[in-house]
Amino acid sequence: MRTLTQIVALLNGIDIQGQRLTNAIKEGRSAPVLSYEDVLEAKNQAMLDRDFSHSSLVRYRDQLNDKARILEEEKKRHDANVAAFKTQQNESIKTKELETIQKLKAILEALDPAMAKEQLSNWIQNGKKADVVSMIDSLDADKLKKILAEFSDKADQAMISEILNEIRGQGKVEGRNVSDQPPAPRKENVQ
Repeated sequence: MRTLTQIVALLNGIDIQGQRLTNAIKEGRSAPVLSYEDVLEAKNQAMLDRDFSHSSLVRYRDQLNDKARILEEEKKRHDANVAAFKTQQNESIKTKELETIQKLKAILEALDPAMAKEQLSNWIQNGKKADVVSMIDSLDADKLKKILAEFSDKADQAMISEILNEIRGQGKVEGRNVSDQPPAPRKENVQ
């Protein structure tokens, strides 16, 4: 029966005879006892290792801070370059639009008034009302008078009225229309 119990105990990892305990006691007695100097030296070594790892961590943190600073400077430089590019791109687009308007104005002035009216009507129908407003606003007064005379029916008159209202709306100064100027003082007839 004892052998069967020992086999079951050994299968479950239990040492009934205390063999492991006996071996641990023997190893403990045979291990060298450290002297005070050995303990002190081990402690000093552990402190040096800790100081070394601390200085390594500090050095690594400083390197990371330097890289973060460099990245921040590069980001600022990149953002400034992007802003400058967008500004230059917008100026280029505006210049190109202005050149196009000037060319269209020259073409429109070269056309006879009936053809010019037809072109302006087509632009409005194609959704280019802002271009028509710019064009009419920049035309020579004599040529504009001849072109506007071609807009004779009611639909044309309504279209021109809208365009002229937009031009007048562009002339607003601090919330007031240019046409909203106070009237000039009257001169009284004094007898």
